[in-house]
Amino acid sequence: MGKVKLENLAIGAANERFDEELKKVIPNIMDPNTTDAAREIKLTVKIKPLDPVDRRVCGVSISCSSKLAPLSPVITSIHVGMKDNEYQAYENNPDQIDLFDTNQPENAVELPVDKEAVK
Repeated sequence: MGKVKLENLAIGAANERFDEELKKVIPNIMDPNTTDAAREIKLTVKIKPLDPVDRRVCGVSISCSSKLAPLSPVITSIHVGMKDNEYQAYENNPDQIDLFDTNQPENAVELPVDKEAVK
C-alpha cells in the first residue's frame, strides 16, 4: 500500500475522470458556435471517517464534472405582413415580389419612408 496521491487515488480514477471531462471541454472551446465564456472542470474528492470514534479508516468519493459554454445565439430578422387575410412572418427580403398582399387592411397605417435613410 502506497502513500495516497491524486494520481494513484482509486487506482487512477481521479485522473481518468478529469481526462474524460477535458475531452468534453476542448471540443467545446474549439466550436465556433459557442460563446467565449470560461469552461470549468471541477474535481471533488470527499473524505469521510467511516467510524465516528475510530477515525483511522475513511471512505473516499471522487467525482468530476464540467461546465461548458453555451451555444451562441443565432440572430436573424423576420418581416411580417398580411397575406391571404392573415398576418404572416417570413425570413426573406421585404422587396421580394408577392411576399405580402398589396391590399392592406382598412385599419393599416402607411408610414412615411425617408428614401435618403434607406439608401
